[in-house]
Amino acid sequence: MKKKSKINIYNIVLFLLLIIIAFCALFYVLKTLGFLDFDTKKKSKTLLPTKTIKLDDDTLEEIEKHLKEYSEQYFNNSKSLQHATNDNLKTQIARIVTQLGGENINEDLTEYETELDKFIYKVGTPQYQKLMGLEELIGLKQEKEALSDLRTCMSYSIALKEFKQKLPNGVIFHGVPGTGKTTLERALAKTTNFHYMEIDGTNFQKYNTKEGIKMVNALFKKTSNMDRGIIVCIDECENTWGSLKKAENQSTKNIVTKFKNSFTSIENQNHQKQVFWIGTTNHLEDIDDAILSRFDYKIEVKPLDLEGRKKYFDHVLVKKLKNDNLISEGAIRYLIDQLAPEIEEFPELQTFRDMETFIRISIITAIKRYNQNPSTSKAIIKEDLQNVFNNKKQEIIDQRNWQAQNKTK
Repeated sequence: MKKKSKINIYNIVLFLLLIIIAFCALFYVLKTLGFLDFDTKKKSKTLLPTKTIKLDDDTLEEIEKHLKEYSEQYFNNSKSLQHATNDNLKTQIARIVTQLGGENINEDLTEYETELDKFIYKVGTPQYQKLMGLEELIGLKQEKEALSDLRTCMSYSIALKEFKQKLPNGVIFHGVPGTGKTTLERALAKTTNFHYMEIDGTNFQKYNTKEGIKMVNALFKKTSNMDRGIIVCIDECENTWGSLKKAENQSTKNIVTKFKNSFTSIENQNHQKQVFWIGTTNHLEDIDDAILSRFDYKIEVKPLDLEGRKKYFDHVLVKKLKNDNLISEGAIRYLIDQLAPEIEEFPELQTFRDMETFIRISIITAIKRYNQNPSTSKAIIKEDLQNVFNNKKQEIIDQRNWQAQNKTK
């Protein structure tokens, strides 16, 4: 009888040990999967945060794909565990990404907001006053007309609210380099009397994921708390809003996704404190499709037409030279009456930047000529312009031939 009692005690102890081992194993699995979290300060078990970030389905599916192999060993071993976790899997992944990305609704963004201050042109400041308005710009007639609807939304946003319509996010300016995209957006801000912020698209790439997300949060917070409307320009925006498929790393993808979600946030649809976004790019095809779909307006900024080129040469590029007697009257007439029309066959010379470069090289040519032969005119003469134009034409022809040869290979 005593022997039987002793065996029963051993069985009970063994059973309890098995329960403890099973409990520890279950605890380890749940903790590994992130279902249990502990606050090291309070030393007490806490439930998952009730507030998580919103991630789009594409991002969640990508994370699930990476976690699938890891999680299957647990899910396949327990149907009850699988049932309990499947419904919450995206929530758990969102929590993980939130922690990795540094998301915290109460985080201090002061450092990042201070960094953004240096990019702002505030109305009334000397820096802002130097900006030209749309009416002062030479050329760009079609582009200025295309901005008419957006300007109406900017000026009459309250009326738009009465029709229960959301504000447009802004506009994407695209086109070849040097056509005046940045000048156009600055002029829009000056004409509408909006504050203006200009950030290079590569600026966000210098941050890791956590810092990059904080900078985006600070950007939206800063712009939504201005004392008047603001235009925010992301220059070379394909570096910040690029296609997720072409993104080089996860940090870039997270920043694109953060912008994408923030654009549609109800918190950023304030009809009284307006924020309009402008992206400039030479590569429209590289911008993420979801980002593009959030912009109602995409405007191609084209090189100057003949009338625009004549005005730009006459009123901008040679004005100071003429006042200082550093260009001859014959050179001016050649530039406006002959060269401007001839450039029609060479789009490579039609942008603002190309024409500025042309005049700069002509100045260098005149200086070189005068120093070699001081008996000639110190000012730019017609022959200087002709020599530069002939050299430029040959460069362009050689480049076109090289491109044609490479296409056939």
